Amino acid sequence: RTLVLMDEMGSGTDPAQGVAIAQSLLEALLETGSRCGITTHYLQLKELASTDSRFEVAGMEFVDGRPTYRLQYGFVGESHAISVAERLEL
Repeated sequence: RTLVLMDEMGSGTDPAQGVAIAQSLLEALLETGSRCGITTHYLQLKELASTDSRFEVAGMEFVDGRPTYRLQYGFVGESHAISVAERLEL
């Protein structure tokens, strides 16, 4: 009973290679019975939930440009990086 959490797998690589590596790694981990939670900007990984029942997608809920820290299952979130950075005056 293993839980694996990964943030932006395959980053720093060519996008096509990065998504292939990330998907292969996820599929291999699922075959071992592990449960996985990932963050990603790869659209191909987000789309896995529509074609493979082993995957589920969720996005962070934002209200008025602020995160609520609630996951919305079945929802692919959008990036709020610029609005959050502006709010924090970065």
